[in-house]
Amino acid sequence: MKGFKSQNNPKYFLKFENKVIKRIAHIIISFPQDQAKIRILKLKELIFKKIENESDENDLVKNFKIGTSKAIEMALSLLK
Repeated sequence: MKGFKSQNNPKYFLKFENKVIKRIAHIIISFPQDQAKIRILKLKELIFKKIENESDENDLVKNFKIGTSKAIEMALSLLK
């Protein structure tokens, strides 16, 4: 996510969101439930720490945050 602030085009955010979703799927498939939950929560923390300074006024950032949060919530609900 180096240079995140300079990436203001929709394709970048869509590709990045897709990578996050693929990573979550890989974690679910590759690890036992407890480990998968921990890894997904760590991934969430890492992603949101990197973008915490981004303004929610930017629709691209706002939509990325919403989409990523929903994907993580769904993944965690599957692991219960």
